[in-house]
Amino acid sequence: MSCSRGFARGAIALSAIAGLVAAAAPSQAITAVAAPNITLPDGSLGFNLVGTAAGAPINPGVLVGLNPQPLPPTPDPNSLSLDLGDPTGPIATNSDAGGQFELQWWMDVSGGLIFPTSIPAPDANGLTQFTIGGASGDPLFDVSFHVGPGPVDPTSWVMLNPQPLPPKIGFEGIALQFGDPTAVEFQVTELVPNGAPVVLSFSMVPEPSALALIGAGLTAMACARRGSRATRAACSG
Repeated sequence: MSCSRGFARGAIALSAIAGLVAAAAPSQAITAVAAPNITLPDGSLGFNLVGTAAGAPINPGVLVGLNPQPLPPTPDPNSLSLDLGDPTGPIATNSDAGGQFELQWWMDVSGGLIFPTSIPAPDANGLTQFTIGGASGDPLFDVSFHVGPGPVDPTSWVMLNPQPLPPKIGFEGIALQFGDPTAVEFQVTELVPNGAPVVLSFSMVPEPSALALIGAGLTAMACARRGSRATRAACSG
């Protein structure tokens, strides 16, 4: 094989690999409106997310579900969406016509978390806030929910106890039920020790098939590099 053919072959391989990696990238992270990518233990649908920010020592995993109650035997994935147009304030919306909804909210942080035993009903503007602490008791996150459209009937606001089963090992969370509103915007502020608080940005966690494709691309890239070295050795010989 000539040197020119060897270099051309390597260039084609690298170009194809770049395409594979680009195709496997978590496109949900830059999609304005995302579809559910996880099924929760009760059969309801939700979103598997990760929160990140510059200067934030913790990048928590977050699972969010917003589903009608009682839950339909087969939840419609087309009725649930997540608007990531502003990644610091994602908006979960369910277009189902049900009058009661349940919000499930889960976080995964090494060492464990302490959730409050009660969360106040949203005010007249649909806002409610609470703080999540670490296992040591130190506050880690301030969380706010903006529930809408329209006011929430405070008598319909119920924090479930006991909490539902965690959807994944390591996750801890809460479930809230309320009437009428069909959308929840959430924001999480990480309370950085000895530093300024930072607001987390959220993106969808890549599906396993995407991760496998990225791994295949990296393996192919390594093979192409070894082939390029062999070609250069043949040319210099």
